[in-house]
Amino acid sequence: MAAAGRKTGSPSARRVARRLAAADAAGIAVAVTLIAASLVRGGPAGGAAVLVDPGILLLVAGQVWAMLVIWATQPPGSVRRSLAGRGTTVSQNLHAYFGPVDHRVTRAPAALCVIGFVSFFTGMLSARQGGPAGPGGGCAYRLQNHGAYTCVSKTAYDLAGAGVQRIACGIFLFFFAMHLYVALASGRVGRQAA
Repeated sequence: MAAAGRKTGSPSARRVARRLAAADAAGIAVAVTLIAASLVRGGPAGGAAVLVDPGILLLVAGQVWAMLVIWATQPPGSVRRSLAGRGTTVSQNLHAYFGPVDHRVTRAPAALCVIGFVSFFTGMLSARQGGPAGPGGGCAYRLQNHGAYTCVSKTAYDLAGAGVQRIACGIFLFFFAMHLYVALASGRVGRQAA
């Protein structure tokens, strides 16, 4: 534990935290833009699939960093107990697990987490009949839901595509927002004065 604490508090770790914060901020901007575009267009934003691979890599890097920070900031033997939940709000939980950050900074990741969850949930509602599938079986526009295909209108097809995109972007947004907080807290960027 002490070694992990030294590693996440070192100058090189703070540089990593700042780089992760910048990458997470860019990921947040992309996710919010895609969510907004899918809502405005009523269909998926084109070319978004190109962003999946870098998004997944950033998601993994953020998760690894968050785990390192949790292990470094918790007393020995307490990590498992502390994961049972500490606060009643997203902000309180972020503060409890990763340390204090200025309350004005804390509100933004907390709000983005909520927006990510709402995007995921509304995307699930839009895609409840399934996700877009290629044409076939005499249908130009089909949705696939667990191997069952349904012939739909172009509007329903586009709405389902937008829903699937919002599901993915909502997940990314939720995690990028949490990772941004972790990076800010561990990099001492915006940390409250003690």
